[in-house]
Amino acid sequence: MAKNLLVTGGTSGIGLELVKSYFKEDVHITLILRDIEKAKICFSDSDISKVSLIEADLMDPISLSNILKNNLKNAPDYFVYCAGMLNEVSLKRTTYSSFIKLMNVNFFSFVEILRHLVSIKSKNAPMRIVAMSSLASLQGGKGNQMYAASKSAMDSFIRTSSHELRENNIVINSIQAGYVDTNMCDSLRLFYGDRFDDFIRQNQPLGLIDKAEIVEQIRFMLSKKGNSVTGVSLKINGGSPC
Repeated sequence: MAKNLLVTGGTSGIGLELVKSYFKEDVHITLILRDIEKAKICFSDSDISKVSLIEADLMDPISLSNILKNNLKNAPDYFVYCAGMLNEVSLKRTTYSSFIKLMNVNFFSFVEILRHLVSIKSKNAPMRIVAMSSLASLQGGKGNQMYAASKSAMDSFIRTSSHELRENNIVINSIQAGYVDTNMCDSLRLFYGDRFDDFIRQNQPLGLIDKAEIVEQIRFMLSKKGNSVTGVSLKINGGSPC
């Protein structure tokens, strides 16, 4: 029987790599995304036919809740939250509105989707959930406090809610990744220029983490082999002492 996978952030970075890894398997994929046209660019005509698309803006959790009620009637077997927003800015330049936008994407919309899934899920049906967090939740750098706070909120929420969710046959975990070779590193490349490689080696001795390695860890957590792991934040640190 085909499994159902729900993904956010599925048109770039780790999310895109994850979605593509399931195309040859008996898995139906639903993407929650803001830009439908981007999905058509990311996937071939044959692959896009295997995907259902729900158009929603993760910056607006209130409208997201209504969209989910109208478009997602059945709970998936797996849910992976890869969407994320990075906003590096000094504390004195931080504004309430920019912090709320970041928290909406990185945390509040994750909670809204999870609340909806719990409300439509059969209690006895198993569900496995993985959310992409970051080592920044443990060790944010200069100008990174908003992003770090959003990821800390996610990790704390997953750790504490796992006690309630396991009673509903839900396994939930996060992955605290270091610097991964995705377009989220582009701002760092631009900022450090020729010093980018030195910066990575100083902070992450094993170098940039390959997206494929993160995907393998996500797939492990979604598999039956990960049944005994819940409420955990898995570190993939690239050799960082964090």
